Amino acid sequence: MQRLSTEVKILQSLDNTECIDARLIDHRFPLHCHDTFVIQLVTAGVDWCCSNELAARERELFVHFPFAVHTGGTTDEHPLQYRAIYPGIELFSRLTGAARSEIPFGKTVVFRERRIIRSIERLFHSLDQPSPRPEIQRARMQTVLRHVMDQSCGISKSSDTQSVTSRKRMTNIRQYLMDNSSRDVSTAELVDVFQLSPYHLIRTFKQFFGITPRQFLLSCRVSESKKLIAQG
Repeated sequence: MQRLSTEVKILQSLDNTECIDARLIDHRFPLHCHDTFVIQLVTAGVDWCCSNELAARERELFVHFPFAVHTGGTTDEHPLQYRAIYPGIELFSRLTGAARSEIPFGKTVVFRERRIIRSIERLFHSLDQPSPRPEIQRARMQTVLRHVMDQSCGISKSSDTQSVTSRKRMTNIRQYLMDNSSRDVSTAELVDVFQLSPYHLIRTFKQFFGITPRQFLLSCRVSESKKLIAQG
């Protein structure tokens, strides 16, 4: 029998960012994505993700970028515990000083660097205090997001020139879809605007972001619908 226990906090000091403390026993999440970042620290056990291609162990960090398609959960009935926080794109931009077009997007990655782990642990510690101090929470969130930004830029710089060029082109396509998510952008329109073959466009976009342009557009539209519903 699957068991999942989750405690949820909504952090008003961080633009109503969601934070969870999860305990799983024999549980697997279906394929899904978020319109926010997911910064997830494993505190016990092993979390297997993306068809078991990636694993984060105790005191390791999963970072799921916005709209990165992923799974997650236990295997072999080993319990799993983790804490996760879901900072939105706007909060990321404001705290890091990065323009929206500079915000990293991509597939799920695992971070093991001690400096990043310590920074997220300090953030969670500040969230657990009985008398929370918003300025400390915000400063520690800023530190975490800047680490994520730095690591992501480092990953990009390690690619060859062709990959960097392709990433920039795919990033422009992604931004075009976000800017036009209120209407049905076709593959033919993308081909015409960006002068790429349909096969190359779809294949390369999925290679970088783990999702097709069509799926990305639908995710943007679902995300916007959720926001409108929440606003009444």
